[in-house]
Amino acid sequence: MTINEYVEREFVRVTNAFTNAGTLYDPTNVWLVIRKPNGVETTYQYLGVGSPIVKDSTGNYHADLDTTGFAGYWDYKWYSTGTGPAAAQDTFYVKGIGET
Repeated sequence: MTINEYVEREFVRVTNAFTNAGTLYDPTNVWLVIRKPNGVETTYQYLGVGSPIVKDSTGNYHADLDTTGFAGYWDYKWYSTGTGPAAAQDTFYVKGIGET
């Protein structure tokens, strides 16, 4: 498994596409759980305009994560509830300033 690497202070875009048999769809509720390297988890729900989660098109969502102050491994999980329940998770690594 290859883990994407970024440099601290970058914004990292995480994305997800919700599909059923290859067809994009919008679930009833879309959630994103972020675990920073310090172990703190934050959960976001897509609520439309002004939400940290952005809907790009039917079934396609993203969020931009500010990595300032948090070098190390980040874990994130997208999931949906209601019509079209699904889940997907991944990890990325953030190098501290000056880390080679």
